[in-house]
Amino acid sequence: MDILNKVYEYKGNNEFDYPPGTEEVSNVEHQEWTLIPAPTEDVHDPLNWTKRWKWITLMNEFGWLWSANFFINAFGSLYPVLERDFQITTMQVTLFSTVMTLVIGFGNFITLPWSMKIGRRSMFFFTNIFVILSYIWTAIAKTYGSMMGARVLSGIFAAPIEVAGPMIVSDLFFTHERGYYNGVAYLSLIVSSYISTPISGAFADTIGWRKFYWLGSAIMILSQLFIFFTMPETKYNRTVTQTTVLPKGFYNNHSLVNDVETSDDNVPEKHRTEGLSGVWGYGKPSSRQWRLWNTPDKTVSIWELLSTPIVINMWPAVLYVSLAFTSSAGLLLSIGFIQSQVFSVPPYNFTAMQVGMTNLGFVFGGVLGTLFAGWFNDIILKHLTKKNNGIREAEMRLWDVIPWTLIGLVGAYIFAVGISRGWNWFVVCVLGLFVCGSGMSAIQTVAVTYAIDCYKPFSSQIALTACLWKNFWVFGVGYFINNLTASRGTVVSVTVLALPVFFTIIATVPMIIYGKTCRRWSSKHELIRKAQIY
Repeated sequence: MDILNKVYEYKGNNEFDYPPGTEEVSNVEHQEWTLIPAPTEDVHDPLNWTKRWKWITLMNEFGWLWSANFFINAFGSLYPVLERDFQITTMQVTLFSTVMTLVIGFGNFITLPWSMKIGRRSMFFFTNIFVILSYIWTAIAKTYGSMMGARVLSGIFAAPIEVAGPMIVSDLFFTHERGYYNGVAYLSLIVSSYISTPISGAFADTIGWRKFYWLGSAIMILSQLFIFFTMPETKYNRTVTQTTVLPKGFYNNHSLVNDVETSDDNVPEKHRTEGLSGVWGYGKPSSRQWRLWNTPDKTVSIWELLSTPIVINMWPAVLYVSLAFTSSAGLLLSIGFIQSQVFSVPPYNFTAMQVGMTNLGFVFGGVLGTLFAGWFNDIILKHLTKKNNGIREAEMRLWDVIPWTLIGLVGAYIFAVGISRGWNWFVVCVLGLFVCGSGMSAIQTVAVTYAIDCYKPFSSQIALTACLWKNFWVFGVGYFINNLTASRGTVVSVTVLALPVFFTIIATVPMIIYGKTCRRWSSKHELIRKAQIY
């Protein structure tokens, strides 16, 4: 029996077979897309904005994400310098990063409700003030406690780096566009995380690491000016049940607005079109959307915002995404904790800048993995959708998780074995870290896109949940990984770091087979019905 027919058996046009994450593509061959949500008739609806305004807003967000993430993740190459300046141990330096990582997870319980209740523009503007102050504090810190305080402040108010991407993308783009733009947002985080260490190392070796954080303060002040003058509010209340079917080629030809046809009688009632907005693609922000403080949204419950991440954490698809994200991102971050430890001693004896340069393997691998994974995943999705009579299931994205996981593990063990045997740095860094970075980054890309496909209105809460689990794991790892590496070697320490990755491989097969059943179960929850995505 064909396993695809067994896993994705089409049971007809009844509502029960369309849980969140199951969608009907109007024309698989020519890829006509169902617009969800349908644009309103409001010229100020962010979905109706011109491409120019969408890109200006998006670039502001990506610029802030890049800058904030760049400077808070730059400690990887500074271990020897910080140990010397503060007279502390390697593990204490690691805690600068792990404590901040943990605080980021809880900081989102402040910044996410703020963005949902007051607005995105307000959240970015006021949290960035404290990010600027935290970088100034970092630059002038003289004691271990003072530096830790600066890192905690950075973590609390830079927390949106982990959830703001999916949130702004969901405000500006339709569901079938969000995978690409979320990939771009995530790619900016990958590159900024790993390219920051060679630059901070270069500062440490030349004019001093403190000047690096004075530069960070200046860049965040510049970002503040861009937020104030060019980033309008994107929060907009709408229903998501209304949809419109639109050919893929429409985006290159606005004259087709009046020629858009509705779907045929085989599409369920909730998927029917009511026509395309006459102002779609011609909108712009209103004067109200330039305010720094809006009246709190009475339809948004703070309690519901705080409790939703806890509730959705019990849904199997969200648990799986959290595991996949924790295992892959956690492995990459945790390897960063031991890079200075293994490369700053014989046989390598790298300087701070050279230690930072080892991250370039992660950078290029992450870029390749993210871009190729998204492209290849879309090919698989289109092929499986065609075989399934035009019914697209979210779990179709998971088929390439296992090969990407194995690729990432191969790279991790090239790094571990190479360090333990003193292999040439080129093999360890260029081959090992490059392959590891490509595999692990690809897993994160696929996992995040799968989560968005399943529960689109909860994309930010899912990102918060996944990042919180990842941050807990990374925080715990920070307490033992340096001592474990020193006593047992890199092979043992990397094996411990890779344990969640092995669990991801084990969990992927049942999720492919039973994922839709799990989504049916979650579709009965009150949160789903309130969000109107059933």
